[in-house]
Amino acid sequence: MKFFAIYTNATIVNKPEWLDSFRAKYDISYAEHFTLTQPRYIRECDIENLKQAITKYFERNKFQAFTITCDVPHLDRQDATNDGCVMIAAQESQQLKNLQQDLVAVIGTGYEFRDHKYVSYEKEFVPHITIARDLSRNIFEAATAELPSDLTITVDVSEVTLAIVADESAEERMSPENLTTFKLS
Repeated sequence: MKFFAIYTNATIVNKPEWLDSFRAKYDISYAEHFTLTQPRYIRECDIENLKQAITKYFERNKFQAFTITCDVPHLDRQDATNDGCVMIAAQESQQLKNLQQDLVAVIGTGYEFRDHKYVSYEKEFVPHITIARDLSRNIFEAATAELPSDLTITVDVSEVTLAIVADESAEERMSPENLTTFKLS
């Protein structure tokens, strides 16, 4: 069984000086993105139907590329079920919210979430850029203490990607044959 998620690709247009060193210390290498649908299981026989449904959605709905600002700390503290995560939440974007809600509707309810906590993550959509993840309690506290007062990051969003992978390895996540990308006009 494989699993899938849908996310935007995002390009930082005003990278602050502190960000690279902070991420080098506290984060593993991920491309900037906004997760639109949380990871769900998919059977091999359903992959083409999912791709076709999403392709039709983007053919019918011509989304424009857009810019969004992230500037609010969004901290997910480490607990018994979760490693700590430091994020910067996006300002309100109706375009991003509509895109997320539409894609959740296109997917429907026929795919089981990989983890039950993803149900609420998707329902209570908080678009953000993650800058530190998988942190123990002590490292989480050190990372949050290092955050500057100005967290403003502006990103351009011009693509949406459907990733269908067998595991969470970097090879799977980055392999072009596992990614279907939709360009926003």
